Amino acid sequence: MQGDTFSFIVRIWHEALDGEGRVAVWRGSIDHVGNGEQAHFDDLDQMLQFIQQQIGLDGRRSPSPASIGAGKA
Repeated sequence: MQGDTFSFIVRIWHEALDGEGRVAVWRGSIDHVGNGEQAHFDDLDQMLQFIQQQIGLDGRRSPSPASIGAGKA
């Protein structure tokens, strides 16, 4: 089971409200705990794309040995 676990730290915050007090702009950052790579995003699709790249679901990269099992106790 170690090879199929990855850890990320996700931070999400709002930067602007509309005229009615609703959140108009969300921002975020994500860190891959195993390899230290980080990305910033404006929407959840960008966050998901980063995760897919990091764990090899997009076909462009394989998980690094150092990231496999990262964050396990």
